[in-house]
Amino acid sequence: FDNGTGALGSAWNVDTSTKGEVKLSGGGAALMEFASGKEAGHGYGTYTVTAKLDGNQPGPAIILWPGDDKWPGQEIDLAEITPDGSGRHYGTVHWNNGGSDAYAARVYDGVSGGAFHDYQLAWEPGRITFRVDGVEKGVVTEN
Repeated sequence: FDNGTGALGSAWNVDTSTKGEVKLSGGGAALMEFASGKEAGHGYGTYTVTAKLDGNQPGPAIILWPGDDKWPGQEIDLAEITPDGSGRHYGTVHWNNGGSDAYAARVYDGVSGGAFHDYQLAWEPGRITFRVDGVEKGVVTEN
């Protein structure tokens, strides 16, 4: 982020005043690539995001949104906060199950909020592996 938000052109309530850093805070803050069709989406590979997620309620999330901007769809979440008030983090793979959202989630036990972590997703044919700070936290092979 040496020059604003870079390729992440959809931005709401973000602070880019510190070179190399983008800060999102509050319920209405977001930063994402434009979803402009399947060709705009991503595919197999390794994605790493260094981020700090604060709080104990859902809101902060690191997401690969469907390129065709259709939901429910193939959304992959590198990190979210669990809705149980514990502040735990987790990763999720979503898919369209006949018009309804279906998903497989993996909780990142031992990952504390309020600190920077490297959230990583390794996406291979038939397998998605979630890692935090280089430690495997879960694998999804469904859908």
